[in-house]
This record gives sequence, C-alpha cells and structure tokens, in this order.
Amino acid sequence: MPGPGGGFQPIPRLLALGHRQHIHVWDVRQGQFVSTLRGHTARVTSLAFSTDGRCLASGASDRSVRVWRLADEMPLATLQGHTDTIRGVAFAPDGTMLASAAANGTVRLWNIANGERLAMLQGRTTLHRIAFAPDGEMLAGGTASGTVRLWRVADGVRLDTLKGHTAAVLGVAFSPDGTLLASGSKDRTIRLWRMVDGACVATLKEHTAGVGHVAFAPDGKTMASASDDLTVRVWQVAGGRCLATLGGYTASVSSVAFSPDEAWLASGSATRPSGCGRRRMGRWGKR
Repeated sequence: MPGPGGGFQPIPRLLALGHRQHIHVWDVRQGQFVSTLRGHTARVTSLAFSTDGRCLASGASDRSVRVWRLADEMPLATLQGHTDTIRGVAFAPDGTMLASAAANGTVRLWNIANGERLAMLQGRTTLHRIAFAPDGEMLAGGTASGTVRLWRVADGVRLDTLKGHTAAVLGVAFSPDGTLLASGSKDRTIRLWRMVDGACVATLKEHTAGVGHVAFAPDGKTMASASDDLTVRVWQVAGGRCLATLGGYTASVSSVAFSPDEAWLASGSATRPSGCGRRRMGRWGKR
C-alpha cells in the first residue's frame, strides 16, 4: 500500500482506476466501461482529475507523470525527471499547476501548459500521497516517517511538520473549506488536523490495519477511509463517529472517492496477487 489510484471526474460522470500499467475509465451514469489509457510501462500508482474535469494526471512506477485530455483520450504531456516511483499526483485548484511526489521524498511542481518544471521540493524520506489546499497556497504530503509535511507553494518553503502518527502516513486530504487536514496511516488510525494551528483535533481508531487513502465528501461533513483490513469506513467529521463499515473485499482497499454530487462512493482494491484491479461503486448520501 498505497495501491493503484482512483478518482471521480469533478463533473459527476467518469471514474478512473489504475490497473497494472493501464488506466481504465468508466461512465458512472451508464455503468459502462469507456476506454483504456495506455502509455505507462509499469504499474500506475496514482491518479488525479483536474478541477474542470477535462484532464487526468497519472503517476507510475516507470518514474513518469502523464497528463491526458479526456475528450479524445490523447496524452497532452509526459513529464520526466523523477528518479524514483511516483507515489502521488495532484492538480492545483486553478488547474495551471501539477504536483508529483516520488518515493525518494522529492516533489516537483509542473506548469501544465508547457510541461516546464517550476520547482523541486527536497525531502529525506519516502513520500506517499499529496494534496493541495483548496486555495492552492499549500501542499501536504504524507511521509514514511509518520509525519505530514506542509509546504508553501509560492516559494517551496516548508511551513510545518505535523507529528503524531507512529507509522508511515499513506494518505492525506484537505477538507473542502481548507480548515482541516485528514491523514491516514499504517498505524491503523486517521488523524484530523486543524490547519490554523496544526493541532490534532481527533484520532479515529476503528480500523484494524493500515489506512491507505482518505477522502472528504464535497460538503465536508463526512469522509471515507480505505484500509488493509478489507473495509471502507465512512465517518462523521464533527465528532469522529463511524457511520458505516463497507466490507466484502478479499484484498486491501487502496483507494476511495466520493462523486461530486455525493450520490456515489467508489473504492478500488487489488483482488489477486497478480494486481488485477477491482472497482466497487455504491450509492451514498444525496440522490
């Protein structure tokens, strides 16, 4: 863990999931397979949609980042320069910048328009998933040492290091209003951090194995977590109560995402040692 990435298009129609070196795209409304994006030469490890839903970014074990135009499934750019497996990709909210994090602890910021590298943020420990704050001014990344790093995007200055987890932080996500950051860890817990002062305001402990992915619902009132304990849990953010436990998996659950209209919750799992991916979608919340 973390395993193949996955996510919903901001326009609630498409779902993308990594499977080996390919990316499978599904039409959620029709329940139909749409296409397979090919180009990576090793396992796809992370995916992210642009804010406007027109582009998809992918990172892989081949050390490359690719940006795809979804309208015609064409690759817009192949971003090279990382020297280790890509662990996370994230679009800035305004869609002009892409961040990619590698296993060796480096983060690169890219200009989407021309593929130019804008900055490189150095680190000393493995990074996992990354996330931009909703205002685009801050970037968060979970580390193998159990901390969450926060950088200022404008100049790459490290603003803070959030400490509290006792094992690797595998997933991070900002709340839609930017006031909270959620982190999921191999220590089996999820922590909620208050961004105004970096304080941990809640620790959620019901998973029985590592937590590899966390995601907030668009309204910020609920969140979901994917775990090695073969479950997805849905939480009430205020109070930290577990609202539901979704099971039935036969392998670790590596990704989870709410649809933008909050009607669907999708999750991804590798169901066999070969790495063959499996997707699940279920109605949730608003209709």
